[in-house]
Amino acid sequence: MFNFIFTLFVLVSFISCKTEIKEEKVNQANSNTKQVIRINYADDPDGIKLFDYDADGNIIRMIQAGDTASYSYSPTMITKRHTDLKVHWDAGTDYALDASGRIISAKVLGAGDTIISNFKYSYNADGYLSKIYREVVASKSITFNEFTYKDGNMIRMNEKNADGSVMSNYVCEYYPDKVMNQNIYVQTFIEDIISNGRFGKMSKNFVKNSYSISIQGDTMSHLNYTYENITDPKSMKMMENDVNNGFKMPVTYWYK
Repeated sequence: MFNFIFTLFVLVSFISCKTEIKEEKVNQANSNTKQVIRINYADDPDGIKLFDYDADGNIIRMIQAGDTASYSYSPTMITKRHTDLKVHWDAGTDYALDASGRIISAKVLGAGDTIISNFKYSYNADGYLSKIYREVVASKSITFNEFTYKDGNMIRMNEKNADGSVMSNYVCEYYPDKVMNQNIYVQTFIEDIISNGRFGKMSKNFVKNSYSISIQGDTMSHLNYTYENITDPKSMKMMENDVNNGFKMPVTYWYK
């Protein structure tokens, strides 16, 4: 698994945020944030992601395993398109932005720009992603995700079905002394990799442990993370340790 997403890919949709949000433009990368230009997953030649950026730090191109995703930006929308539909299962995504530049809804598109899924996003008063709602058009299935934060870090995500029943729980623990200093996050619950805080504020520390917990309380998976060279301006190595299965995967992040 190239990018840790707790086996969750594109789980996204919307519940209106009833809390007033400050209308601040999304954070452009500051001088202390390192811009990721390449990610290597173990020694797999297909497990490489390459990133190109515009002058404002927006990702405009991502290449992985023969697939190129291109991004274009306007004040109200981000458009992503894949160049080879034989490689990627969808044609692209149209993202709508709020006045702060954050993504508030998305349409995942298939061939001929048919809509596969609709997503909408809500943010809390502190600017963190709080809720995701996803509707699959063909099956009409609906799922919700709710996020809980503590000390600036996402510590829990609940996945719920349409009637609000919890289907699964995901829990994260963090290194309090390891500050997240990259422009894109290491672990995420959203498949799309988009820079500049388009999905709200990122957690402020690096993840130490993540758990997938069943509704019965059983630990279904446990991933432990260690990091080397966090302060190195050129690269950082992360080791993802699947505790339950005894499998380790090295991941290297390269910076501009």
